Amino acid sequence: MRRGPAALLLAAVLAASTACSLGSAEPTREYAIPNPLCGVELPERLYEPLYPPGGAVEIALDFDDGPTAEYVDPVGECLVNVDGSSAVYVFAHPTLTGDRWEGFGPFLRVMPEHRGMSGADTFTSGTREVAVWPDLVAVRIPCAASPDSGLASVNLAIRLDWAEDGPDRREELRELIGPYADAYLARLAPGTCEAA
Repeated sequence: MRRGPAALLLAAVLAASTACSLGSAEPTREYAIPNPLCGVELPERLYEPLYPPGGAVEIALDFDDGPTAEYVDPVGECLVNVDGSSAVYVFAHPTLTGDRWEGFGPFLRVMPEHRGMSGADTFTSGTREVAVWPDLVAVRIPCAASPDSGLASVNLAIRLDWAEDGPDRREELRELIGPYADAYLARLAPGTCEAA
């Protein structure tokens, strides 16, 4: 059977457009979102945008990996890997009443990448100080007088390692940090850090 030039041209255009569309497919997420996020239960809609595309997820380090599951230390870290690479990192560190820390700038410097305040959008939410970047959010939560624990504040940070040079996730991080901080504080032993 003979095909005319128009039929051959149409076949070539269809083949080229199919090849282009296959090559430009957006990466997808093929794993179930871990619930809870680092031991903190929240509605999935809050933290689902924090996870990148990929095939496999692993909780490499969790807050509950301490000596006992009943005791939750205000110092801790949690790491979630996707396809073997660090994707979501959560870090918690208290400020003691005797520390000379003002704000959470010093807290950011004890984090593994020693981030400073440059480039951060900062705001307050009640008594809390919040800073957000395209790939990280941090909050300083002042504690009321806690003679048993000696804590002046609890500091939390959530870093998206996969988004460091990628999409700006400020809005999603800003929406997450308040509910996450509330739920994190609720996990601590009574009297550890009561809201100031």
